[in-house]
Amino acid sequence: MYNQLLFLFILFFPIKYYYSKSPSYNPVIFDHKKISKKTKPGTLLLKYEQRKLYQKIEDTIRIKEIGKEGIFKYDPTDTTTPEDGALILIRDGKRYKRQYKGPVHITWFGAKGDCIGSIGTDNTSAFKKCFNKHKNVYIPGGNYKTSLYPRSNNIIVTTKGNVIISVFKQETQVMIQFGDNSRHSGIKFVSLEKDLEWQRAGIEQAHNVIIKNCGFFNFLNSTQINSWGLFLQNASNIVIDHCYFGNNSQSDIALVNNCKNIKIMHPSNIINEGVTLDIEPTDANGTKGAVFTGGNYKSVLLLENVFTAYASENLVFKSCKINYLSYDGSGVKFINCQIDKVGNENNQRSFAGNLEVNAMLSENLISNPKITDQNKGGLLSPYWEINTYYSKNKIEYHKDGNQTYNRLNASGDLRNFSVRNKVPIEITGKNPLLVFINGRAIIPKDAAWIGQNLHILWLDKNNKELSKSLTPFARGMQGDTTKFQNNYAILIPPKNAVKVIFEIGAKENATTIKNDIKAVGLFEVKKLGQGIPLSQISNTIINK
Repeated sequence: MYNQLLFLFILFFPIKYYYSKSPSYNPVIFDHKKISKKTKPGTLLLKYEQRKLYQKIEDTIRIKEIGKEGIFKYDPTDTTTPEDGALILIRDGKRYKRQYKGPVHITWFGAKGDCIGSIGTDNTSAFKKCFNKHKNVYIPGGNYKTSLYPRSNNIIVTTKGNVIISVFKQETQVMIQFGDNSRHSGIKFVSLEKDLEWQRAGIEQAHNVIIKNCGFFNFLNSTQINSWGLFLQNASNIVIDHCYFGNNSQSDIALVNNCKNIKIMHPSNIINEGVTLDIEPTDANGTKGAVFTGGNYKSVLLLENVFTAYASENLVFKSCKINYLSYDGSGVKFINCQIDKVGNENNQRSFAGNLEVNAMLSENLISNPKITDQNKGGLLSPYWEINTYYSKNKIEYHKDGNQTYNRLNASGDLRNFSVRNKVPIEITGKNPLLVFINGRAIIPKDAAWIGQNLHILWLDKNNKELSKSLTPFARGMQGDTTKFQNNYAILIPPKNAVKVIFEIGAKENATTIKNDIKAVGLFEVKKLGQGIPLSQISNTIINK
């Protein structure tokens, strides 16, 4: 009875219902005698040989390679798109396209996160291919070696796990570049270059950038300058949120010219006991608005541009802990901040201005404080000499009322004069020095190095130069003619300094600046906050 029913079933239900109607497979004829009694009509039945073809059927390719895995489907309407190995495959002239949703994976383009130390796959080509064409990119955990994290506008880069980008120099020192309207998160950037000047991660000529939970490490230079973790210039609407730093030469973060609406929130340095921040304008368009919220700063340098005398404006620090603040000039406000020490750039530059303090001072260490004496031959008083290293042109003189001043001017030469004391001045080396100058400056519109026209050369007992302190004198901007003014600077002698050379004039490569000088003074500071007002001392020197 059972066999009769089975015969009728097969008779009225053709064998075609026992293979898939999908066009992806060729019809396969089965021996009906081997069909299980429990098999239902419409069930796909394949022999072993047919099952193996599942990896490449008529319209589908499945890739199993780790990092590139995925399913690609044939697109009969596309006959022109070139193969990229990531989203497009070409087989027998047919174009198969990856089936995916969400971001593209950097590993689809061949990137391998296999870097150990400095050894690993060079992923430069993979990053360029991916970032140049795609605007939503995912990077899985791994250490990826590349010569460039390419600039790409309108891109979003997300990560998962521990993602490290290890960069080395091949094309440019700016090995990490952030483009307009971009977002980057969860990446630790590490430089493999141990001594490379100008290396940095750059937000340059870029706008509307968000960098969150990213790290910047080992941007090093043996001179300890001109290498930075994160470097901003010509940048606006930038958010740097909970980023971390370590072992960077000049500073972890630098803001130079034309930076606007910058927000830096809760940065940290996990190696060097605090973040180092350098805000230094390189032209008239310095930083014109930045807010720093939270964070522990080892040092904050608010510098005036020594080339042009420009400074930054509209800076706000909120709830920040600052171990050392170097202030040479900026428009800045501190709100609920802890600042442990305020000074100037150690033994490099010192702020000069009007100080309203009392001090106990030594006698004036400069025996002839006036630089107004001269004869028709153009010679200075015996105490002073012209430093002809800067120029061989004759010094100019300026008559103001009954007094004639030495006017330091290059007279057509691109190099400036300086005057200096002939004999080094002896100091104890134990106390700070206070420098006083009364004078004015005529600053041409093309003047340069305005902030470096007063030099103190520190000498050891053998008259060997140890270092030089630089400070502005007769502070003004390009195109200004300043009034006669008193300028003070307090300097800290370096170790083993027992003599100084006091020199007035611009750097040797500076353009013309004319200085009229009435009087100078150099004192050892025995105690600040006690004694007589500095204004009384300066008036005594001028009218002496």
